[in-house]
Amino acid sequence: MALHMYQMDLATFQVVIKARNSTWESTSFHGNSAHKWEKQTQLIGLVSQPFKVMLEIINPASAYPSHVALDDVRAVDCYDRKRPTTDCTFHQFQCDDLICIENNQVCDITPDCVDGEDEEQDCDKIPRSAFCTFEDGFCGWNASETEDSKWILNKGESPNLRTGPSYDHTYQNATGTYVMAKFPSGRAFGRQTILSSPWFEPPPYYHRNPYSQYYNSCEVRFFFHKFGLNMGELALYVAETETTPGKTRETLLWRSYGNKGDIWWKASVMLPNISNPFQLQFVASRGVGHSDIALD
Repeated sequence: MALHMYQMDLATFQVVIKARNSTWESTSFHGNSAHKWEKQTQLIGLVSQPFKVMLEIINPASAYPSHVALDDVRAVDCYDRKRPTTDCTFHQFQCDDLICIENNQVCDITPDCVDGEDEEQDCDKIPRSAFCTFEDGFCGWNASETEDSKWILNKGESPNLRTGPSYDHTYQNATGTYVMAKFPSGRAFGRQTILSSPWFEPPPYYHRNPYSQYYNSCEVRFFFHKFGLNMGELALYVAETETTPGKTRETLLWRSYGNKGDIWWKASVMLPNISNPFQLQFVASRGVGHSDIALD
């Protein structure tokens, strides 16, 4: 990072690491009055879980005027990147810099290649209801309302304290939109609300053909957020039409229960062998306390 400071000679700068269950000081250094841009390199060290980096400034002096400016923050050698190779497998995508990433990272609304080409592979040709950031509404998904419980669009922090996200996953700030399960206040343990997709045509034949290189390649990918004490459950079902008119068969594909921390998690769930039109259903259930479960 680059720092520009003046009359900060007595100040102490602390690089603080905040993980899920603990916070500690990684390194510290003293300020100065150089009045010019200077490069600072500070060691973070080995961290085995998701974390945030904070820069704390403690200045006991009362000199005036004084200032600190920060620019060009960069994490160096912090990622376990594979060596460039030309031998990506059928289950991988090769970035322009020859790095191989998994196929389920392509068109997941998160750039994984350095130049983001994994999100430029005709992703815009995916039907809107099957590639949704919720920035323009529900994209054709149906947010059912039962017993005052429903899915709503939300920006920024959750309306309830100590639960829910502070920002969306797409833009990682308060301007982005996500969907959140809203439950009534009071004793509402077990209340449910369902977010249902439109009906989709079955996956191509190669998805269920064990001799195809694309066998079992159709997946549901999404980001979910479950933060708060006594958090409830989020489950994903698939409903498939049957030969008998008006009847459907539901199958549980994925389930998450309990508090997962104040972080967005990615889930990739393979679709089963489906040969009829189908619908996806996210079912959120309230826990003992507030359960602001979110999707993006």
